[in-house]
Formats: sequence, structure tokens, C-alpha cells
Amino acid sequence: MFDQMRPNIVALEEPSNWQKDNQKMLKNMANSQAFKAKLVAFNKECKEKMKEEVALRTLKNKLSVFELEQSISQEINKVDCLEEEVMTTKDLYDEAMGITKPGHAQTQNLLVKVNIGDG
Repeated sequence: MFDQMRPNIVALEEPSNWQKDNQKMLKNMANSQAFKAKLVAFNKECKEKMKEEVALRTLKNKLSVFELEQSISQEINKVDCLEEEVMTTKDLYDEAMGITKPGHAQTQNLLVKVNIGDG
């Protein structure tokens, strides 16, 4: 009689089809959850990289604007320096015609002036 019960016990120890299916389903669910977790992490990483790329592009644009402003500023400074060096038409005419202050004589060299007034 004990031997007749033995096959039933062995049969109970082996998983049935529904138990096998249940184990497969649980394994698939675990795999799906692991995949979902990896996908969420990947999406988060992609979003962070996109934010970094946007920030980098913004910084590059700001740098370009800054460099352009610096270049314009340098050109403006050059123009300002040139404007300071440029004499007015009257100044040029006066210098060319040798007009001097009263009591001074003009030499051929425009930089040399001789005082001919009283001592």
C-alpha cells in the first residue's frame, strides 16, 4: 500500500503545467520589470544628456555673442582712436597756411615757432 501512494507523492513533487506556466509568467514579469527599470534609467540619462547639450549650445551661443561684442568693441575703439588723431579742416588749414599767434613767426618746419616779440 505504501508503494501505491509513492507515485502520487512524486507526482505532487513535480510541478504541474499550471505551476510551470505560473513560474514562466513570474519570470517574464521579473524580466519585464527589470527591462522597464533599465528603460526608465536610460530615458532619464537621455533627458539629462539632452539638457546638457542644450546648456552647452546656450553657452556656445553666449560665447559667440560675447566674442562678437568684443570684436565690435575693439573696432569701435579703433575708430575712436582714429577720430582723436584726425584734425578738423580748420586745424589743417591753419597749420598748412602757417597762421600763428600774434608775436610769433612761422618757419618752414611747422613744429618750430620763433618768438619775435619783446623779451
